[in-house]
Amino acid sequence: MNQAWRRSTSPSPARAGFSLVELMVTVAVLGIIAAIATPSMVDMIDRKRAVGAVEEAYSLLHMARSEAIKQSRTTRVTMSTGAAGSWLIGLSHGTGACADASDCKILEGGTGVTRMSDPSRYPGVKLDASLATFAFNPRGLASGIAANGATLDFTSQRGWTARLALNPIGRIRLCSPSATTNAGGYKPC
Repeated sequence: MNQAWRRSTSPSPARAGFSLVELMVTVAVLGIIAAIATPSMVDMIDRKRAVGAVEEAYSLLHMARSEAIKQSRTTRVTMSTGAAGSWLIGLSHGTGACADASDCKILEGGTGVTRMSDPSRYPGVKLDASLATFAFNPRGLASGIAANGATLDFTSQRGWTARLALNPIGRIRLCSPSATTNAGGYKPC
């Protein structure tokens, strides 16, 4: 009786595993799903690059303003663009614009610390700034910008845009210049 029970529960050799037809159908379905998902994934990565760049700039500008207030010292912000879409945002306590890591330093705890963007983390993102340099004074006010403010637009390869807007009293905000190309879900400017 015990042997009969064992034989009935063991799988038959013909039923073990997948058939070739079942495997082919599974691979075809996975291929279709991957083909549908890939374009939206590429688009999402492109949006996130623009958002990452604008949020890094936002963080740098807030740091510049807070360090100017904390140290009672003017902090200069430099935006530069180069060939092939390269760009840089840097902070310094000097009177001139900073161009590389050796120039873009601010004092923290008596030591010069490099504070600049890392555009290599955002390939394909371009910066369009309405000014090249400005400064936060010891009261946190922005000097060197127009009365109606300044903007820094970050645009990805696929055209998604995020904007950083700055006004003369030092308010920094993120917004979108266009509802159709809004990269980060920001409010309209």
